[in-house]
Amino acid sequence: MFPVTSLGHIPDVMDDENWNWEASDKAFRIMIKAGAAPLLKIPVQTWRSTRLTGLAYFDNLTNATKVKIAPSDYADCKPWPTISGVIMARQSGALVGTLMVRKIVARYNSWMMFPVPGKPGKGALEEGTFKNGYAGIELMNEWDALYCFPTGRFPAAACPRNDEPVSTELWQDHCFGAPYTWGSRYWDARPEDAWQFYIEAARGLQADNKKIRIGGPGVGTGASFWPCLVYAGVAQTWNEGFLNAVKSAEAPLHFFSFHYYGMGQNQSDQGGQPKDLEMVHAVLRKSLDDAGFTETPMILSEHNAPFVLGNTSKYVNSKVGGAVLAAKLAQFVRWPDFEAAFIYTGRDGAFEPGNPYSFPLSCAQNWTSPKLACQHPSGGEVAAIDCDKGCDYQEAKAAAFAL
Repeated sequence: MFPVTSLGHIPDVMDDENWNWEASDKAFRIMIKAGAAPLLKIPVQTWRSTRLTGLAYFDNLTNATKVKIAPSDYADCKPWPTISGVIMARQSGALVGTLMVRKIVARYNSWMMFPVPGKPGKGALEEGTFKNGYAGIELMNEWDALYCFPTGRFPAAACPRNDEPVSTELWQDHCFGAPYTWGSRYWDARPEDAWQFYIEAARGLQADNKKIRIGGPGVGTGASFWPCLVYAGVAQTWNEGFLNAVKSAEAPLHFFSFHYYGMGQNQSDQGGQPKDLEMVHAVLRKSLDDAGFTETPMILSEHNAPFVLGNTSKYVNSKVGGAVLAAKLAQFVRWPDFEAAFIYTGRDGAFEPGNPYSFPLSCAQNWTSPKLACQHPSGGEVAAIDCDKGCDYQEAKAAAFAL
């Protein structure tokens, strides 16, 4: 949306000529015309867009991989020099990141540019505009990722016994550096810089419009964020550092958001996630309470099936999977302090095309629903999984939302 090729020349954020609005404008209009309350995620994504990395999925109707976008280094789509270098730079005394956030929100909350059907004069992002759903702004996206050089994740062999904390010192012993200093997928600076961005951006948004929910920070909960799948220690330090900084600055935090990719009720851990969502909720709630955010609700802003390679990646067209996943969301939001939960990237599974616990991608014209035995790559049969050869998208969507 906002191309930057050199830290020495960051374009003027306030000049519309420096923005690429077309694609996001189209998506936003479709959403509000459909009556969906928008939770606008402004995560400052990495340069790894699908324009560079490509997009493909396994089509079980043709039994072949289908490439939608071929990987390519587009001449007009170069990666940012650094994420933090752009966000933490200043123009007219303000963080570039803060100016960007305020401009994006002002645009998409404009009832003149993006009118909500039947709600004249009401911005699409404001609380109360939509009767149902959860509109607002989520700042940051998994900026708490811990990259352990050179292997990626903290080595399992070095994990303490009995779920004891993974201390900062233990991390440094095995990962060749202080935590949160290696460039992750979403942030490449100190935690303190990330917290400062949130504080300044949230304050700016609240000054612009007090009717908009503002929250974050979209923290992850898998092994890339919680070493050894243990919250206590280095992972807890990031979350509580963020909460204490926001509280001290008296910046708004209308909701606390986190991500979870797993089924959540002690099913076997296949995707590097804690198996028990009850535990995830409990430890994050305690961190909020300890920081003084006792009344702050929580939202699960990204949920889907685990990241699993193998036979489960072949079944894109699973209406049963979509309905099961929606039912899981209904179970997750039963806590009194839980206000919303969102299925994320339903177009192709949990970022891993074809996962059966996601919304369907495409349907056969002559749809039938035979009960098939799913074959594990090793040749063994996997019981208790429905494998649909095709799907009826509308039927699947209706069943999921009914739950």
